[in-house]
Amino acid sequence: MRDLTRGNILKTVLFFAIPILVGNLFQQLYNLVDTVIVGNILGVSQLAAVGATGSLSFLIVGFVNGMTNGFSLLVARSFGANDLVRMKRHIAGAVLLGTITGVVMTFFSLVFLWPLLRLIRIPEDIIQSSYAYISVIFAGILITMLYNLAASILRAVGDSKTPLYFLVLASLLNVVLDVVFLRYLGFGVEGAAYATLISQAVSVVLCFLFIWKKYTGIIPSCSDFRLYLKEVRELLATGFSMAFQSCFVAIGSVAMTAGANGLGTVVVASFTAANRINQMAMLPLITLGTACATFASQNLGAGEALRVKAGIRKTLMLSFIWAAFCVLIVYLLDHTLISLLVSQNDAAAPEVIHLASRYLRFNLPFYFPLAVLFVYRNALQGIGQNLAPVLSGCIELVCKGAIGLGLSGILGFDAIILAEPVTWVLCAVLLCITFYTNKRMRSLTQQMETGKACRAHPPRFLGK
Repeated sequence: MRDLTRGNILKTVLFFAIPILVGNLFQQLYNLVDTVIVGNILGVSQLAAVGATGSLSFLIVGFVNGMTNGFSLLVARSFGANDLVRMKRHIAGAVLLGTITGVVMTFFSLVFLWPLLRLIRIPEDIIQSSYAYISVIFAGILITMLYNLAASILRAVGDSKTPLYFLVLASLLNVVLDVVFLRYLGFGVEGAAYATLISQAVSVVLCFLFIWKKYTGIIPSCSDFRLYLKEVRELLATGFSMAFQSCFVAIGSVAMTAGANGLGTVVVASFTAANRINQMAMLPLITLGTACATFASQNLGAGEALRVKAGIRKTLMLSFIWAAFCVLIVYLLDHTLISLLVSQNDAAAPEVIHLASRYLRFNLPFYFPLAVLFVYRNALQGIGQNLAPVLSGCIELVCKGAIGLGLSGILGFDAIILAEPVTWVLCAVLLCITFYTNKRMRSLTQQMETGKACRAHPPRFLGK
């Protein structure tokens, strides 16, 4: 476990973030490997079938993951305050509420799946394949939720390495199963979904077994599962705020996908290929934001307001460095990267590469406001200020829907290209203003500067 409330801030954030980043890369590898194998073995139409449901999957799974991440911030805060009793109650409540949420989301997503596919206007020539793929993914929502719950709890108490080890093993298994199911057993796109589901299940089992044997000190007792009213309210407030924020962002992405779907299979394939690269490039920014949330939450619990602000500055600096690197790579290697995702034997490949390249070259320079968005959104959630992050999610929903879907009939693919950069700039401005006008942070900072605030005792080691 790692105490984030002491030591060099830059090193603390970086060393905590690196295992999360590698884990996120391997988690994205699930989707990337599906895309590469499906695109090269099954062709452009089946690649489009997988990509057409990407934002829908983000909507459902993102809601569940947002909830578990919200739960973990309360665990981190009680850990930073060295409050073992409340921490165990938060963990117990997170397990119960998270499991219930996962079951409910699985049921409703499968019941309403077909109408949802119609709603986002998936082309008729790929809708059956899209249904076959995404129905399997949705059947495993509970598995995805359980892994993210275990991983987020471990990260909340400073252990970002353990979830990585099991995820690497599961990712390698996913690669093997993809090849076996698609190339040798002749499965359609549903084979890629089965490979992902089985691999995630392995990571869930390993992660919980590790917690049970290694970190006995964070395992709640039976009495902790009584769902104490105060802790339940805190969990629901933080969990649902992050879940709805993720949900609003995802609905905006669904609207963008619907706009792309209405422009034909070639555009869907182009958007899918560009979006896969975009998602991989965003991962360090997302990871640094996640690390900032846990850092802010632990330090707030310890009464270290000045350290919270310093951590935000250091995280933003790292994010800007990565944004500059991404812009350089895309402008030099965009065609090469896109070609890895598209079969060169397909007649539509040149047009797909051209459109995907246009998307990336316009979007990547806007990674600088995107970095601001991720850092300040997560910092606000880490200090318990949930309204502005939810409002930023609403802005993403409105902008992506109005531009990506509403203007796609007029501007075509240009509407899809414009939607996210406009959204990122507006959200970044809102979140910055909110953080620096936050009364709680200003009050704590003044107390720290005048010496009236005292630091909480350092967290104790909670293993055996």
